[in-house]
Amino acid sequence: MAATPVEALAAVEQSSESQSTPSARTRSTVASLRWGEPTMVFAHPGQADVHPVGVVKLEVAASGRRAALTAMWWSGIEPCTLLDSVLVRRDGSTISITVREGSPPNAGNVACIDIALLKGTLVDLGSLEPGSYLVRTTEGDARPVSLTIT
Repeated sequence: MAATPVEALAAVEQSSESQSTPSARTRSTVASLRWGEPTMVFAHPGQADVHPVGVVKLEVAASGRRAALTAMWWSGIEPCTLLDSVLVRRDGSTISITVREGSPPNAGNVACIDIALLKGTLVDLGSLEPGSYLVRTTEGDARPVSLTIT
């Protein structure tokens, strides 16, 4: 049975109090958490203080030669933190993405609640030639994913 987020957090806190490295049970509990559904967001180019964010999960899909991916990351809430853009770079059979966020340039000194939100965005990879591709992020711990176009 998968642990709830509260149970996993308690296991991590208990482990960090008793030892400097998490136990195998704690690692297993944390690994068993489900991602859930991200809040889907869309790019708003022109943000201030734009910076890359750490992507935690990538999911790819293809239909014929057309491919797309969903990138997911943890971030703050809108309007304090907005998706500015997603950079896509192809080098041979490797496709690298960089998700970039910022704040509205006219936000001023807005008070923002300190809460994490799992965000996701859909990225169109366009039409690809037949072959195998590796899709990865330039920032974050998301595992690279393979994509085959036939």
